[in-house]
Amino acid sequence: GAAAFAGGAGAVPRLDDAQVDEAATELLAPFEGSGENPYALHRELQDVMQRKVGIYRTAADLREGIEGVARLRERAARVRVEGSRQFNPGWHLARDLRSLLVVSEAVARSALVREESRGAHSRLDFPKPDERLGRLNTVVSRDGDGVRITQSALPEMPPELRALVDQAGGVPGSVQPPGAQGPEKIDEAKGGTRGRIP
Repeated sequence: GAAAFAGGAGAVPRLDDAQVDEAATELLAPFEGSGENPYALHRELQDVMQRKVGIYRTAADLREGIEGVARLRERAARVRVEGSRQFNPGWHLARDLRSLLVVSEAVARSALVREESRGAHSRLDFPKPDERLGRLNTVVSRDGDGVRITQSALPEMPPELRALVDQAGGVPGSVQPPGAQGPEKIDEAKGGTRGRIP
């Protein structure tokens, strides 16, 4: 199938030489950089995300996390690497840092607008699900060097799937923040006694 598609594709598209040169300059910039080691910045990014955008979240922590990521992005623009282009994982990480910073900001900003707890997203300041937010998708788009967060309506869940979810007491596998009531379960070993999952 791939061969048939390639055979019928016609002329090979030509890349813009100016764009190629610009990409090459950008890729090689860390060899001329005057900033920090990419491994150090990577460790700091891991630390910010773990402490401020971890399993249990609050608005204050998320805002601090977003600010921390922004500071790291400024420093990452001047990151430097040493050695050659051959087998240089530090150089690869210098490039990867850009994507890691974008994804980190996207996660933190998305978590900030989701003022509820649902699934693996747990907000200590909003421990319960919000039905309105349960009907929305959070959408992240690039906006210059940063990201833009919007929300769009989810399609309605088919009635047969909704019946299964309601019967199960919620979405299976969801994580509840400390102190939140879990869905009911039947303890068959005790003759069908109902209890709450802690």
